[in-house]
Amino acid sequence: MLQVAEIFRTIIFLLILLIILHPSFVNSASQSSVSKQYNVQFEKKMTCIFKTSNQNKDIFQAGLTKDGKFFFEEPFPLNKKFSTVSQKTLFVKKGWWGNYELEIINRRNKKSKLIFNFENKTSELMNEKGKFKSKDCL
Repeated sequence: MLQVAEIFRTIIFLLILLIILHPSFVNSASQSSVSKQYNVQFEKKMTCIFKTSNQNKDIFQAGLTKDGKFFFEEPFPLNKKFSTVSQKTLFVKKGWWGNYELEIINRRNKKSKLIFNFENKTSELMNEKGKFKSKDCL
């Protein structure tokens, strides 16, 4: 009976080792930890802090690139849906009075909206928690 348990442990160990070292598993693990680097030149950019509750703050950084793209996590074109590395769907359009309206749908299908005014350095956040104006945009 003791030998059967020892053989079973050895088989389980070898199976786990095979799963960990299998090439498809190794490749997917290395791809998920890869971060992209971008050589972006900004025309305008700003970082905004939103106080969403007494304990929580949300920080967002966005910008306009010199080649006409909007930057939020990564550069993407205006007026087109875009999927990010972090599995969010983004859509940005230029609104009234020079505002840029960014719609975000995260991987849990929760929607948020950010409105950036790069000229006045102001921003608004709208999500399931409410509507918040940024007091600190740099």
